[in-house]
Amino acid sequence: AQAPTVFAFPQNRPGEPCTATGSGFSGIDSCDVGSMCWEVDGTTLQGHCVSFCMGSEDAPSCKEPGSTCHGGNLLALCLPQCYPLNPAPCPEGQGCYPSDDPMTCAPDISGPELGEAFDACEVANACNPGLFCGNAKTVGACAPGDVGCCTPWCDVKSPECPAPTTCQPYFPEGLTPPGYESTGYCGQEAK
Repeated sequence: AQAPTVFAFPQNRPGEPCTATGSGFSGIDSCDVGSMCWEVDGTTLQGHCVSFCMGSEDAPSCKEPGSTCHGGNLLALCLPQCYPLNPAPCPEGQGCYPSDDPMTCAPDISGPELGEAFDACEVANACNPGLFCGNAKTVGACAPGDVGCCTPWCDVKSPECPAPTTCQPYFPEGLTPPGYESTGYCGQEAK
């Protein structure tokens, strides 16, 4: 009798490089159980492993230090938490963008022609690192008809913003998460 063939797949841990099979959305990859290959390059099928969130929908959690649960009911992932005034923890090509809890590193999807201050955008990470896609009404410097435009982060304690904007607190008074007290955005004063 011939012994059954046992397939041994390399199992990469969160944070390690990985390879997807077929496409970046196939769900088949070299990551360990409880994680998936994320930010997969469409040509090389290379990415890095990230963990799925644990806990309940009301109280999601991540076991990796410095990461936070991001996403919805179908796909909740543990992504690196960041602080926009200190973007160093984000990998190259990524920026610190608003998310559910409250900021995470994500790839800049603006492309080579867009993503500068006051360029039109529709999603948070459609701007160069150091900027995010702000609502046209709160930024106040977007072109007429734009839903949103890229605006820089700023430090409310030492504000610097391109005209015609000024540094505004990002979080409403009394709702600022710990570590984000100086976080502001370049926009117009609320009226």
